[in-house]
Amino acid sequence: MHHFPSRLSVLKAVVEYLHEVRLQEYRSLMADIDIPGQQLSREGIRASVEAAWRYVNTPSFIAYQELLAASRTDPELNSVLMPVEDDFEQEFMESVRTLFPHWHGLGVLDTANDLVQFLMLGMALSHMTVRREERAAKILDLLTDVLERLYNRELVDKVAAVGRASR
Repeated sequence: MHHFPSRLSVLKAVVEYLHEVRLQEYRSLMADIDIPGQQLSREGIRASVEAAWRYVNTPSFIAYQELLAASRTDPELNSVLMPVEDDFEQEFMESVRTLFPHWHGLGVLDTANDLVQFLMLGMALSHMTVRREERAAKILDLLTDVLERLYNRELVDKVAAVGRASR
């Protein structure tokens, strides 16, 4: 409290700091996975899934989740987090669109992102689960399978639509 005039100003500073750190960590972990000049492979999809798992286990992500949980019963904290959360969501999706060019323009991008986010969040909150890493590995395999199927199905549908349009 020596450097900040109120509890609210401390909360705002912490939340703003975590906002920037979380975005930077995500961008850093996902950089160079989906390379535009190369075909998207299962290995590339798996690399992004593993990077997402590392991301939700970073100290900044965990700290932010603790603040979100506390904001359920703390209206003042909730008022600080709400606008930051909205901004984070927009910046995060812009990062996703930039970092995953093979998915850009595909109708399943938002669905794939939601699937990864919700699944990873649930897994991250299961920090006391017995055999966590072993069980997480199985879920990461399953998530990779689902994302690969989503991507390939969307590509087939897109190629078919182009073929119909050219007739």
